[in-house]
Amino acid sequence: MYSLILENDTKQKVELTHNVEYSVLEIQGLNPPSATINTSETALFDGGRFVSSKVDMRSINISIGINRNAESNRLALYKIVKPKQHITLYYKNGQRDVYIEGYVESIEVDYFGMKQTVEISILCPEPYFKNAEQMIQEVTVIIGAFHFPFAIEATAPIPFSYYDYEQIGEINIYNVGEVACGMTVEIYVNGTVTNPQIFNRETREFFGINYTFQLGDVVYITTQRGNKTVRLLRDGEYINLFNYIVKNSKWLQLEVGDNIFTYDADESTEENMIVRFIYSPLYGGV
Repeated sequence: MYSLILENDTKQKVELTHNVEYSVLEIQGLNPPSATINTSETALFDGGRFVSSKVDMRSINISIGINRNAESNRLALYKIVKPKQHITLYYKNGQRDVYIEGYVESIEVDYFGMKQTVEISILCPEPYFKNAEQMIQEVTVIIGAFHFPFAIEATAPIPFSYYDYEQIGEINIYNVGEVACGMTVEIYVNGTVTNPQIFNRETREFFGINYTFQLGDVVYITTQRGNKTVRLLRDGEYINLFNYIVKNSKWLQLEVGDNIFTYDADESTEENMIVRFIYSPLYGGV
């Protein structure tokens, strides 16, 4: 069993499965996307030489049968699925709960068939399915100590949290996806922090910001392909920090499998930074 839901930019949804009004007759494009392989030929030896490769955009075609009230149910689809407009497709089966974003290319209707059918074509510039639930992992030397049930006595107070100075500011993130993916790194500043850097211990790559942060600042570093940003939230306003990126910084990616990250700063103590990694694993197909 599976479920298929379409959602537009105004959050209007239509579930095409488990719906007596519609029947999903066929879905094409749920398999891993195709790739373009660029090669060059030479007269010096047989065959050719590999130059580069890239995964192509994904096309998804959905064939829908309208079970009853053909006119009203067809027009209800038009309100949600509109040509050239952005659309999000949610797909869930026994193993995966994912979504993919795209744009409606066409809506073709067989008006005079024995059973009216609608063909929806969606073009997805980003070809990978994303995990429906974001993964969040945090690295900090602040250890929570507040749990339910609880009781506090005047002679024996209980701390809400404490600093573990023996704990290393390091985290292992296991990417369960099928391809490398970007992420959002959030840095919560609890004191003065100057020139923070995030390190990938395995690749030796880093991302640094040449800036002094103060108590209450929140830094957002987004490394997703096509959406790379660095912003500071201070006093309710966002500040673009793109021009403060340290030279030779890399937009850190999560490779498939283990990824070990740590952090540091020129002027700070470890308790002044709480670093959170947020990401959605990517899949080729369902």
